[in-house]
Amino acid sequence: MLETLRGRVIGVAGWKDSGKTLVVERLVASLRNKGLVVGTVKHVHEALSLQPAAKDSARHLDAGAHTAIALGEGLVLLGKHTGEDLETVVSCYLPLSDVIVVEGFKHAEIPKIVALSGSDGILEETENVVAVVCRDKRPKGYPAYAADEIENLVDSLFENEILKPPERRAALLVNGKPVPVNEFVQASLAGVVRGFITALHDIEEPSTIQLTVKL
Repeated sequence: MLETLRGRVIGVAGWKDSGKTLVVERLVASLRNKGLVVGTVKHVHEALSLQPAAKDSARHLDAGAHTAIALGEGLVLLGKHTGEDLETVVSCYLPLSDVIVVEGFKHAEIPKIVALSGSDGILEETENVVAVVCRDKRPKGYPAYAADEIENLVDSLFENEILKPPERRAALLVNGKPVPVNEFVQASLAGVVRGFITALHDIEEPSTIQLTVKL
């Protein structure tokens, strides 16, 4: 296991048309419903082609930029000249994600869910399998779930400490959606709110504080 990813990452492996992208989508939705900030990484074997609107970013890369970002409506594209290992990509680009869902990378040293479509040999080729999502026959020796049982699968990942809840001093939700905040902002938020609370009379020393502000 890559130590910096322990408890923060889960992989999804499977052959083409096995339903692995559907599994990723449902994992992300379930984790988001738990108030977690989720990042994803997808492994592709072929060279990526950029949309016309992002071709200037490709020119930046051709000119020698290490990384080019095309920022648009709801989309950030990251382009790199050379391949990077999974741990480096996560550390550089997804540091504020509570959980990272990885599609592909079947040989990476991370726990994985296999999207199974029949007896296709993927289990024998995939390392660190912790669960299987299958359409039909459930293989022996692995916890198995249907595609509509992903929430149960996510619960089991936390119960078995394959994923671990993030340790936060402060969590921020705006309009019900979690907003990633770094450790400095967490500490600042916690300190300011605690200062207001402890200034009140007849309030015992707080260990946790929940605050909702309606604007």
